[in-house]
Amino acid sequence: MTDRYCLTATEYAEMERPDLDFLWAGLLPRPSIVVLEGAPKVGKSFLALQIAKAIAEGSDFGGRPTKKAKVLYLILEDEITWYDRMKKLIKTGYSFPPLLFIPAPFHKDKPFVQHIIAPETQRWLMGMLRESDPELVVIDPLREIHTLDEQDSTQMKVVGDALMTIFHGRAMLVLHHTKKYEPDPENPHPPNPVLAGRGSSYLSGKASSIWLLWKANIDDSHGILLGAPRFDKSFRYDLEQRDPGLWHWQTEQRVPIENLPPDVLVCGLGAPAAVAPSPASHPADPAEPALPGPGVHPPDGEPHPPDYSLLQTPSFNLTPPEPLDTPAHGNHPDPRSDGKWNGRGPGEPGETDYPDSCLTIPPLTSSEPSIASIPEPSASDGS
Repeated sequence: MTDRYCLTATEYAEMERPDLDFLWAGLLPRPSIVVLEGAPKVGKSFLALQIAKAIAEGSDFGGRPTKKAKVLYLILEDEITWYDRMKKLIKTGYSFPPLLFIPAPFHKDKPFVQHIIAPETQRWLMGMLRESDPELVVIDPLREIHTLDEQDSTQMKVVGDALMTIFHGRAMLVLHHTKKYEPDPENPHPPNPVLAGRGSSYLSGKASSIWLLWKANIDDSHGILLGAPRFDKSFRYDLEQRDPGLWHWQTEQRVPIENLPPDVLVCGLGAPAAVAPSPASHPADPAEPALPGPGVHPPDGEPHPPDYSLLQTPSFNLTPPEPLDTPAHGNHPDPRSDGKWNGRGPGEPGETDYPDSCLTIPPLTSSEPSIASIPEPSASDGS
């Protein structure tokens, strides 16, 4: 550490470069934001679940080792489908490690609608972070953790700042949909992953790495995982999806990003800016009836969501969660690994004293500070 605000360019260039702390060797560093993009139903959730499971048990995945660590998988949509999916996996002999956590679906603090800059959503997220203390957080999908306009870079910066603040020091694997496009049936090939994401490119620009999971046809079993990391060369994996949906590695090859195809996301429409945004990608029109909110009742007894402005940037008044330091990122060993950089708990390898579930999330007390202070809307801001 230094008290100096500035370094000379030479001093900066001669600084010792810190090693990246990878949870999945060469692919998923901590801290980071890694965006996993793909069309609906392509298999993003299965792939993310397999990565989460491998890290939570410290097993190799895709021919690469992982660092054993706690993982919080935020299931933010279609919980009935997820429940059936998990049951089916267990019946086929698939087991889940005790360091893999999933939100309790009926906890009293869980908001009816998740919005990351709303205090009730932050309370819910912070409760899970305190209980599970993960090194990796999977957000599935990005669209369901906020209600802002994903086409608007300014609003997506608010989302990005909130993600970086609340999940400070952790790795984030963020699942996101691609723009709609139709590949050439005679010569199908994937789009450039850097340009494939739906909506504003702000989060892609902020990410440490962008992954694209692609199939030529949604019913195909063969898939391709393309990656464009900032910290290494781009890569390509050939995958095969087998029943009940799990991915199996076939080959790996590294492809320079300049050799990836140009943006062919919308055939015949030109640049992505010409694409009409999906209605589902925008917040509801203010004139439309509001969805019921989590326990907020006006005098007439009719429930409604919290009253905050979606277009006003919040001022973050916070005490961030404690950084998850390791010898690679600080002067203190990881307290969860008994001074050893192995991601395990106290005792022999594989033994932990961590809880097995995320089903008893303690509520915030009145003495705990809010992560964000959302300004009250006024008549002057059009609310």
